[in-house]
Amino acid sequence: MPFDDDAVLKSAYSFWEESCPTDGIPTRVQIDALRIPKPVFPYLILAEVLSDVGQVRYRLLGGEIVQRWGANFVGRTSDELFADDYRDYLHGSFALCIWERRPVFNASRFRWDVGGTFWTRRLILPIADLANGHVFQLLIVQTWPSLPTSAKLVRPIMVSEDVSSTENLESQIIRS
Repeated sequence: MPFDDDAVLKSAYSFWEESCPTDGIPTRVQIDALRIPKPVFPYLILAEVLSDVGQVRYRLLGGEIVQRWGANFVGRTSDELFADDYRDYLHGSFALCIWERRPVFNASRFRWDVGGTFWTRRLILPIADLANGHVFQLLIVQTWPSLPTSAKLVRPIMVSEDVSSTENLESQIIRS
């Protein structure tokens, strides 16, 4: 797997896989919050699917997410937060997860503080509703492997205009 060296992403994937029924993807009931591994919580995002083309509304954010982004964006949508190529990239990754009903991995490069860049990784995990099995939520786990956990940002993360869309790695479907 492309994230074998990331303990948080591996733990999140194992949790999701263990929550899967034999015939599909887990439902919200099967994603028992008490069983989510504690090291995953700070990096967790729960998003409500608004459309099958990848628009989402953010419902829950872990502490590291809020700290790194410099804001609590619960209740806001992906269309409100992101623009242009980066929004299209995220929507494409989310849509791939929704359509394929499989976990998706992606990675992007960001600019932070003065003149620095770093990579972030995301594991996007589908959650089905009870009624019809459609993907209605995404459990997203985002880490920053090149940035020490103890690093405090002077300013929040920002998507910089001089970081081109080529610095978004192609999304990969994860198959067991």
